[in-house]
Amino acid sequence: MRSQTVCALACAVVIIACLSCGIATAEGTQEDSNRTAPSVKFPEVVYDFDTITATQKVTHVFEFHNLGWRALKIDRVITSCGCTAAVLSTSTVPPGRSGEIKVTFNPEGYQGPFQKVIYVHLNDPEHPVVALQIKGFVRATVYVIPQRLDFGEVKRGMPVDTTLVVVDDRERGERLEITGVESDMKCIHLTPGKPQSQQSGRVTIPIAVNLNSLIPVGKLQGRIKVHTNTPERPVIVVPVTIDVVDEIVASPEMLFFGFVQRGDTPSRKIAVYSRWKLRFKVLKVESPLPFLSTQISPIEETRRYKVIVSIRRDAPKGRVEGAVKIYTDYPGQPAIEVPVVSLIGE
Repeated sequence: MRSQTVCALACAVVIIACLSCGIATAEGTQEDSNRTAPSVKFPEVVYDFDTITATQKVTHVFEFHNLGWRALKIDRVITSCGCTAAVLSTSTVPPGRSGEIKVTFNPEGYQGPFQKVIYVHLNDPEHPVVALQIKGFVRATVYVIPQRLDFGEVKRGMPVDTTLVVVDDRERGERLEITGVESDMKCIHLTPGKPQSQQSGRVTIPIAVNLNSLIPVGKLQGRIKVHTNTPERPVIVVPVTIDVVDEIVASPEMLFFGFVQRGDTPSRKIAVYSRWKLRFKVLKVESPLPFLSTQISPIEETRRYKVIVSIRRDAPKGRVEGAVKIYTDYPGQPAIEVPVVSLIGE
């Protein structure tokens, strides 16, 4: 009995010793790995330029150190739009040495707050990518209000007018003039007004923006270019967005029946309503597909209708692609076409 106890104790001692060796070996391996790897350290990763002018290119140098045991390599540097970066030091930095990355920002065309990110890719296993950030505020002396022109939802056939204002806050220089205006959107007409001087010295010039009544339905995007005689902003670009919609709406925009067993008669509903709650009537519903049946059902008389579309029993086998056309008495709006898709099997 005593010999068994001694034997058990001896085995326990051996197991503990082996585990200790294993742990020590693992820790030693991890420590050796860390000692053979580069390690980057940026004292600062964010720099604020505060307020700058639109004609003032600015630069900042980010310093970094290699605190590791192997050479630190910069694989590549990726910058945001309007921003450039260059490694002033060599792209390979030995252990214990330092390097620099110079970032330049060109604020031309910017107005208001800005923020740019520079991604530095390295061979540091713990920090393979470091994000550097520059930010600030661009104070433009010549600018347009608003910076973006969003008309929102515009009813088709209805002309819309708005105004852009070119502002000159320069303390000196040639008097502001608009030398030209243009747009890549044919539905927009631009008319510059006369300069207006204020007691503060600010000069403003209004530009009338007119949308004609022939705008097609859909989401439109474009831009307006304002040409001035100022060296600070010879060209000012204003993005434009317009969402042209019809008065009468059909929802959903497409009927999808999915797979239909031949002989079944599934139905789908289309809600037809006035976007601005005007009075109208659904006159008729047509479809070139002979095996579709339709029914018009008023929900709210002269304001909202329900159109029920059904597949009849005699529908042939195969893929169904077609449409239903909904006609209303609302002037100026053609028939609303709703695509229909299905697959009819045995």
